[in-house]
Amino acid sequence: MTKKKISLIIFLGLLFFLLKSQSFSLENKITGKKNFFHEYNAFNADGTINVVVEIPAGDNDKWELWKKDGSIRWEFQNNSFRKIKYLPYISNYGFVPQTLFSKEIGGDGDPIDVILLGERLKRGSVIKGKILGVINMKDEGRLDSKIVAVNQNSFVFNSSILNNFDDLSKNYPGALEIIEIWFRNYKLNNNNIINGYGSVNDAKNLINKSAEPYKLIKGFWENNKK
Repeated sequence: MTKKKISLIIFLGLLFFLLKSQSFSLENKITGKKNFFHEYNAFNADGTINVVVEIPAGDNDKWELWKKDGSIRWEFQNNSFRKIKYLPYISNYGFVPQTLFSKEIGGDGDPIDVILLGERLKRGSVIKGKILGVINMKDEGRLDSKIVAVNQNSFVFNSSILNNFDDLSKNYPGALEIIEIWFRNYKLNNNNIINGYGSVNDAKNLINKSAEPYKLIKGFWENNKK
């Protein structure tokens, strides 16, 4: 085999490796047109919240916000990409931008989580959610409360007749119980404890409370962004 052919094989092998690496990277990270964490408001003028979808309904891959750059990424844990070893997510799952449920206020140091009812949505979508309430949860002793909202433009759930958990239970019997069962059990341990439910106002207060610790991160981001 000539040196020319060997060089060509090496070049093609290197090119294949680079393309594969790039594809692998793109499959495990989504960068939005805007920073998912900083460049969307928590609340909209109509009273809805913005929800960044990390995990579509029916998915088992565990994605999360990467606070350093505002992208969302497939969570990497114990040398592998994390998958939920249970029934797939029974709803879309994401977070409220410009919030931080900091450890100083009893949280886990991440943005406020949202269980978003409705049809399956694309990962990385930013959706208007109508708040129905909050599930008061603890995970390993830390508060891990989750807002429950409905996709305002859902064709599965009629958001116009849903204003709180009572409406959800009346119009979609069993839905709230299914959510509770799934989130209590999906980690296959006894660490997730549900301590009842909060109202729409409780949910809004939680978001407003988490906006204060977020401001420190936003200030740092604004001072260092290019």
